[in-house]
Amino acid sequence: MRWDKADKTGYYYYIGNHLTPLVDVVSNILQTCAVSVPPDVVDCIEHTYDTVVSILKTASSIFCAQS
Repeated sequence: MRWDKADKTGYYYYIGNHLTPLVDVVSNILQTCAVSVPPDVVDCIEHTYDTVVSILKTASSIFCAQS
């Protein structure tokens, strides 16, 4: 990856647009867990984590030169 040749503005705009909806997801997880821990909370956390990683990988492949 070549960050010196990356479109950093596009990268930050892309991840901002794609990560912002996850704020509500994380907020809902925290509110739910404040009352009691539901059995599917681990799956929800893992799915959210996988989504964040996928967004970052996709953004880097779009906006960063690979070599």
